[in-house]
Amino acid sequence: MLLVPGALAVMLQPWVRPPSLHAFDFQRWVETAGLTLLTVLFLPYAGATLYRKPRVAFFVFFFAFLLCVSIWVSTAPILLSVSVFRMVLYSIVFIGFVSVWQECGNQKKTLFAVLLVLVLATYCLYLIVGTLSLVAFGVYDRTIAVFGFSNVNHAAGFMMLSLLLLPGTISLLPSRGKAFVGVARVVGITFVFMLAVIGSRGALLASLVAGAVLMFFHEKKVVDQCLRWLLETFAIGLSIYLVFTVAAIELEIDLWVGNKQLIADSGRFQLYLAAWTGALDSPWLGNGPLSYASLPNITLGHAHNVLLTLLFEFGFLITLLLVALVFWLGCILLERRAVIIESPVTVSGVAALLGFAVHAQFSGLLMIPATMFMVLVAGAFLAGPIMAPLPTVRASSATIFATMLGAVLVTLYLLLVSQYWQAVNSDVSQKPRFWLHGGTEIWYSSEH
Repeated sequence: MLLVPGALAVMLQPWVRPPSLHAFDFQRWVETAGLTLLTVLFLPYAGATLYRKPRVAFFVFFFAFLLCVSIWVSTAPILLSVSVFRMVLYSIVFIGFVSVWQECGNQKKTLFAVLLVLVLATYCLYLIVGTLSLVAFGVYDRTIAVFGFSNVNHAAGFMMLSLLLLPGTISLLPSRGKAFVGVARVVGITFVFMLAVIGSRGALLASLVAGAVLMFFHEKKVVDQCLRWLLETFAIGLSIYLVFTVAAIELEIDLWVGNKQLIADSGRFQLYLAAWTGALDSPWLGNGPLSYASLPNITLGHAHNVLLTLLFEFGFLITLLLVALVFWLGCILLERRAVIIESPVTVSGVAALLGFAVHAQFSGLLMIPATMFMVLVAGAFLAGPIMAPLPTVRASSATIFATMLGAVLVTLYLLLVSQYWQAVNSDVSQKPRFWLHGGTEIWYSSEH
């Protein structure tokens, strides 16, 4: 379980990375290593969960079958299915992590929360020092200030998700650990400040939607406390941003580098139209994994909308199944809302997953390693207390088989990753690899 904050710590630290390697590429390789280890460790737990829920297991295997068919009918080489394998591994880890979280005692959860706060605090410390150093020398660049991500909007998605998880994380901290509570507050304020610096409208909208949903239950003490904490943190962070803005103006620093307009669509409508048109051309099973990145007239490799990207690459059938799954899970949450709003941990989990779902309609959050690891945390926060307790996973022939199956899956995943990197040339280096933009047009036929 502690591998999750451990992997995040390695992803976000700025000190151990080959100078020739792009920061996001480094984050991806850390994800590859962490995801493979977590899959092998958590597959027995995920298998036990599916064994107790045959309907869910049937859905999972049927969905996997459709994915295989979609890959098979695609004109792309098999190496591009690495994106599908990645999400399969994340699904396994998600289910297994939730099960492990249920079994863990309070001490382990407290240790997890402490480590998570320390990881985020270290990242924030580097952000603050770096940003102030730049300003002191009359330099302002949002991209430089936000390291470890390919662009500022992806960093904003990670910060938004982490911010919404902080109230629940604080509730897991030791009762005597007031220092950690204070550190968590500083982390939240820093994230609000950086969100204002970045100016991500998707992150702002996601935060507003999550807050609006929580407002419906503000009469409950736990929800009210979470809302108060978030509102206070936003107020302090935005106040500091105003002071920062005045200081930057005094130093004659241009805060609006690039003259980005607040109401500009940033090319989103063109991306959406291309995705919808392509989805209609191949509606049933889509155009294949990473096929959007092969469009010759589009410079970006995904539609900046998770639903439209799914429609284009995997078709209406698979997309509708996923939407039905989300709707079913939403109904379960509504039925168990009385339990959810009694714990700050579950409240934070709901808020974070809502924010993630909203922001994913305007960005490529599913492709960002650090963000996906925070989604694992949000899922554990939400699902752990409301799921029925699962039996303890003990060593047996079934667990040995599950572990071996996990080893096979991660071996295939690593082989596909290796094949992709061997095939990548200098023409693709402008686009940060398959997990972000692609450059897959060199592998797709002209009819795509």
